[in-house]
Amino acid sequence: MMIQVILLLAQLLLAVSLQSNSQVYLPIDCDDIYKHDNKSSSGVYTIYPGGPTTPLHAYCDMETDGGRWTVFLRRIDGTESFFRPWKHYKAGFGNVAGEYWLGLENVLLLTMRKENELRVDMEDWEGAQASAQYSSFSIGPESAGYQLHLGRFTGGTADRLESSPIHSRMTIQVFLLLAQLLLAVSLQSKSQVYLPIDCDDIYKHDNKSSSGVYTIYPGGPTTPLHVYCDMETDGGRWTVFLRRIDGTESFFRPWKHYKAGFGNVAGEYWLGLENVLLLTMRKENELRVDMEDWEGAQASAQYSSFSIGPESAGYQLHLGSFTGGTAGDSLSRHNSMKFTTFDKDQDIWDKNCAQHYLGGFWYTHCIYVNPTGMYAHHGAIGFKHVYIIWHAWKGYNYSLKNIAMKIRSVAKCSCTE
Repeated sequence: MMIQVILLLAQLLLAVSLQSNSQVYLPIDCDDIYKHDNKSSSGVYTIYPGGPTTPLHAYCDMETDGGRWTVFLRRIDGTESFFRPWKHYKAGFGNVAGEYWLGLENVLLLTMRKENELRVDMEDWEGAQASAQYSSFSIGPESAGYQLHLGRFTGGTADRLESSPIHSRMTIQVFLLLAQLLLAVSLQSKSQVYLPIDCDDIYKHDNKSSSGVYTIYPGGPTTPLHVYCDMETDGGRWTVFLRRIDGTESFFRPWKHYKAGFGNVAGEYWLGLENVLLLTMRKENELRVDMEDWEGAQASAQYSSFSIGPESAGYQLHLGSFTGGTAGDSLSRHNSMKFTTFDKDQDIWDKNCAQHYLGGFWYTHCIYVNPTGMYAHHGAIGFKHVYIIWHAWKGYNYSLKNIAMKIRSVAKCSCTE
């Protein structure tokens, strides 16, 4: 009962925070804290770059060069070992009141939410201080090796990061310099290179009205992603992340496949949890689910908002209110659930829902929908509930012919008709 109450409270908090006039304040970074509370004292604060269910402690520098800096690496006294394995650098480690590394996943979330500049402050053993600043800073997703994307050197008394002969010593033997990497949001510069984040961008930029496969860049310029764009349904601009049409693709897959994505974007596919995370971190989106039965009847369900948390939070589902559609509301009961596959059980059943219902999804205990279940003609499978289900429309005993899950930016389109 207590767990259900906590989940309900988290769901309500998320719903409120997505409203334009929300009374719930959840700072993404130190810049938000400074602007909202006008905090001028440096220290440890709580931020929410991954959403309301994943609070994160970070050290905020509120004094240097106007303050608002979110510190993601801090070395001051040698108390923390930085000779660590991959999983530690991914998740983060240390004491935010002392020495620490914020974690690659957290840095990714911060740099996906806003455009940032970078400042590096350092001091030698004689007390001399120096700094280096860069016009922009971001990193790519884990699938791209958390690749560094650094803007131009804009000033400071230290050598340039991209050309300094002591670069490797600063990152590996940094005890020689008491270094501090700081992150702040301040840039609104407009890129001259057009890199669409999603199908909404493609529609607005090129006024594309034909559905099909396009290339988007939710993870940055070095990680192009092919996706099917629905440019016709209800005004178009839909980025499709799940598509079932003919049974050519198996969806009974392990965790690593659901994380990275699989299938053929011109046919059946799953876009990948990491890619869905990047898409929902960049913009606020609504969700639409379209489906069809074997008699040719079609139905849909729409939801006011859709996003997922990071892998560290189990790619938890954050779903807004049901806003309409003849299919009815079956997905809301899956809200706040973590993602489960047959080799990674994160549902709330005492068994593994994915193993029993042959898919991968935000299962509860277990299903009211099963869009990744086995593809089969209605009545062709003797086992119950293992096929594609949308309970509110056809019940538990009907296997659907087609289903697609798609997201679209909630911002109104200003494209030319």
